Amino acid sequence: MVLGDGRVADSLRPRPGGELLTGLAVLGLVGFGLIVLSTRWGAGLAPDSTVYVRAARSLVAGRGVALIAERGRVRPVTRFPPLYPALLATGSWLSGQDPRDCARWVGALFFSASIILVGVAVASRAGPPWAAVLGATLMLLSPDMLRIHSMALSEAPFLFFSILALYLLAASLDRSSKTRLVAAAIAASLATLTRYGGVVLIVTGVLALFLIGDGPLIGRTRSLMLFGALSCAAPMGWALRNTAVAGTVAERTLALHSPTWNQLAAAVETISGWLLPGTPFAARAGALLAITAGAGIATVVHRFAVASRDRGAPARESLARIIALFVISYLCLLGFTITFVSADTRLDFRILSPVYATLVILVAGAYARLEGAARAMTAVLVVPVLGAYLNAAAGFVRQAHLEGQGYASRSWQESPTLAALEALPASPPIFSNRPDAIAVLTGRPAERVPANFNPSTLRENPNRSAELARMRRNVRDHEGLVVVFKKIGVRGYLMSEADLTTAIPLRLVERTQDGTIYRWDGERAGATP
Repeated sequence: MVLGDGRVADSLRPRPGGELLTGLAVLGLVGFGLIVLSTRWGAGLAPDSTVYVRAARSLVAGRGVALIAERGRVRPVTRFPPLYPALLATGSWLSGQDPRDCARWVGALFFSASIILVGVAVASRAGPPWAAVLGATLMLLSPDMLRIHSMALSEAPFLFFSILALYLLAASLDRSSKTRLVAAAIAASLATLTRYGGVVLIVTGVLALFLIGDGPLIGRTRSLMLFGALSCAAPMGWALRNTAVAGTVAERTLALHSPTWNQLAAAVETISGWLLPGTPFAARAGALLAITAGAGIATVVHRFAVASRDRGAPARESLARIIALFVISYLCLLGFTITFVSADTRLDFRILSPVYATLVILVAGAYARLEGAARAMTAVLVVPVLGAYLNAAAGFVRQAHLEGQGYASRSWQESPTLAALEALPASPPIFSNRPDAIAVLTGRPAERVPANFNPSTLRENPNRSAELARMRRNVRDHEGLVVVFKKIGVRGYLMSEADLTTAIPLRLVERTQDGTIYRWDGERAGATP
């Protein structure tokens, strides 16, 4: 039965059957196993991961969401929301393991749940079970999704809560359900407590309730006020806490800095990798043209095929429209962030992962709606794409299993510089160009060396002289250490080893294959005029 507003009656709306749910659960279990297999060396550790793990350790120790700095000083975390460290701490309390060890299981659980949820979302708008399996498979075999969930990153729960919020929001509109609306608001709130970018879900919900919702204006206004109040309450509480303990909401400073060609190139590299992952860029560019042309032709064929036929109940497009609103809003947020908040934002697999996960739902649903010749034409393109995904996924899992990722890789865990540092007394303050690696892998608090400029604003660091003077005092008065790693990566904004040894009288303690350790050189200091 079709309702007067063009939506399908709830009783006729397809729901995932038992066989489909079983199939999705199997794919979810496969995803869980792949993450476990990929994290033989532990969950991958990026620089952000070290903050999450250390904040979780602080929670376990009863010191709140904070970082333990030198001489036991507690520094509250405000740059990141609290939910992901809280999940790691919860896993630690339940299992008795270190939060770093719990990260692999948290990632595996959320990957499994997201795979199933994507399949359920596709089934809710497309109907055919194979379309749901296709969507879930694109999540399962995506090397970007595997990389995200095999690392200690907040994207794992963020993607799940985001997809859940969008799915429940669409269900609340399609079925005029206040219960689902409340659940969607809670999911959006949890996403925002995981990553600040979750605010886009709140904006999307408000826009969807106003633009897509039916009924009188007063009713839609009440719904969006309910959604806004419930979704904003907890994030606002966190913002007030940050202001109270640190005088800042999120340690961000507004400054104008235009997007760069490198950021655009990173976005093109990431998005093209969604087509034929693991292949040269030229092949991906060709695939993009072929898929665009094929999709256009298939759409025309499909339109002609259905033009003269009574289609009965119109397609359920609430979820598709909501996802479109979300993607547009999210891209606008990224543009604002790059231009005014953080110039060093990279449009890589992490930042663009919410776009991929939601577009999978749209693409799988759209493919399922093609018929006859249109579907057959598109299938010619789908098969090689799935083959590329399978090959790239297998390559990623094999590499991660053998070598690990980030600071959890073999090269870092077997670092001779870290080994030499651990052999030294534990009391001195430590300054380094990789303080996060030292803190998370050795448990010793460390501070970064002074920065020449702020990588987020691209402005010269006005506190460089003061930071250098403070570092000098600590190294001199407290027998501090300066540890410089050769694996500098993208941290070219920090003072170099040559600059440090020129500015501070340092004596070589040990030079290893991947770094150098220094301490105060009293003789050189005494000889300095």
